[in-house]
Amino acid sequence: MRQAVCHAINRDQIIATLLEGSASRLDGPIGEGQYGFDPNLKPKMSFDPEKSKKLVAQAGYPNGVDVELQTPVGRYTLDKQLTEAMIPMLNAGGFRAKLLTPEWATLWANVQKGTIPFYYMGRGSVQDPSAALHQYFHSGETPRIGYANPLLDELLDKEQQEFDPKKRRQYLSQAMSILTEDAPACFLWRHKLLWGLNARVDYKPLPDARMYAIDMAVKK
Repeated sequence: MRQAVCHAINRDQIIATLLEGSASRLDGPIGEGQYGFDPNLKPKMSFDPEKSKKLVAQAGYPNGVDVELQTPVGRYTLDKQLTEAMIPMLNAGGFRAKLLTPEWATLWANVQKGTIPFYYMGRGSVQDPSAALHQYFHSGETPRIGYANPLLDELLDKEQQEFDPKKRRQYLSQAMSILTEDAPACFLWRHKLLWGLNARVDYKPLPDARMYAIDMAVKK
């Protein structure tokens, strides 16, 4: 069912239209420029509503299934508009989807308890993905996703204990391939940072979005 969701959502179309190109597609937990990123990551979930329908049927719902997608409103960039665009896509992929917009405090509390089965949520800036991968996908860390895979646990434990950067990247790559195939979450996009600079300010923005005045200079 989770794989079906990923095949049902047309990420490229949403990025090109609603996000006006100000995002980059994610095929896994992290994107280009982040530690452990593998451009050759397999498998990649392509937009394929027919495959989504087949997966929904294989999951035991040949006539489709009712789902409720919950989203915060005003917490993330265009969160309500983006999820509204997903509803007809999900419907075309074998779901009968309905969008719910609870108050953020209520949604977040229930997500943390693991009582919300289907929701849209973002993750803050990630440089080294180790902590985030453990937080969301390692068995016993959180009930919010309802996912466990012993092989993934083993790889994540190995990468945290490894001091050789090359070996650690290999463990991370293997772990993220498992996550892409199992689809405990549907990885959508990474918003691009938009900067505005005065011509008199000499400053180069950092990839992690942090701003340090010590790095700035005012031109005379």
